[in-house]
Amino acid sequence: MKQLSLLIALLGLFSCKKAPPPDPICRTEPLPSTAAVKSGQAAIQILAPAQEYFYVFDEKGKQIGSEHTGRSYTAKPGAYVIKLNHSSHPVSAASNMLTKCEAGAVLVSGQTDQYYYLFDGSGAQLASAHLGKATVLFPGKYEARLNHTAAPVEVKPGGTTEVKSGTLSVPGQTEEYYYVFDAAGAQLASARLSSPLSLLAGSWNVQLNQTKARADITAGGITEIRPGALLVKAPTEEYYYVLDAAGTQLASARLNKAVSLMEGSYTLKLNSVSAPVQVQAGATTEYQAGTLAVKGSGEDYYYVMDSLGGQLASAKIGRMLALPAGKYQVKRGQETRQASVTEGRETVLNW
Repeated sequence: MKQLSLLIALLGLFSCKKAPPPDPICRTEPLPSTAAVKSGQAAIQILAPAQEYFYVFDEKGKQIGSEHTGRSYTAKPGAYVIKLNHSSHPVSAASNMLTKCEAGAVLVSGQTDQYYYLFDGSGAQLASAHLGKATVLFPGKYEARLNHTAAPVEVKPGGTTEVKSGTLSVPGQTEEYYYVFDAAGAQLASARLSSPLSLLAGSWNVQLNQTKARADITAGGITEIRPGALLVKAPTEEYYYVLDAAGTQLASARLNKAVSLMEGSYTLKLNSVSAPVQVQAGATTEYQAGTLAVKGSGEDYYYVMDSLGGQLASAKIGRMLALPAGKYQVKRGQETRQASVTEGRETVLNW
């Protein structure tokens, strides 16, 4: 009687054991009669929207083989892990049966020759590819990244999830670089002017020589930010500086070399003399400075001052200084003279 009770209890235990949950990715079916598989063995096939290799690992994590998607891999009956671009899925291979698993793909499209990257939920990189090329993964939720901009993607069995990037175009007339930042101030990407960047949809900040503009990138669209340029001309080897309204320096360059700036009003500073300048989108603003030179015998210096006596610049006798047009005081030794500098012309004081 006791043995009967024990048998009933054991049968009840087995009947309460839950069946494994259905696998939404893989299914099994009898091997087709045309399959080149020995009797008693099994086969694994990964179906995917694009050609990739899949890799087969045993229960100990050792890779035992690989095959193209769409083709069958012959294996002994048992449990395995299949990896596709570092995404993985467990499979069970049964004797004389074909295990078919259906993968999906991600396609990040864009108009530049750049790479996108795919990450799992833990932040581990799984794969990378050129824009416009699909990447095969097992179904699941992932993150696509492009120039450090990100978007969530979900891969479904047999389908291709397309993520359309947008294009940022910053055409310019100099060889300088522009930079893209997020709202927190983290740099995302950079490129030479007139070289476009692909970015995922979002609002980003574009910086050029410390001047800024906002760029709203849309999926599949082209966003153009058109800076202008400033060119200060004078026949010396000095530098000029560009400041904002608060007096913060934004850029500098040698005379006769242009700097690119976002459209706006700025202050030009040349030898401590300030002048207002306006930069228009897509145009070059030319500012013609004048020059001042003191000629005479001797190796001493002359000094240029403003109307209040504040020193602006100095140079050795015989050397030119570039200055914005205006009236100045010129001091040599203990003597001071007045000088008027005209745009694009040389003023000479014979002393």
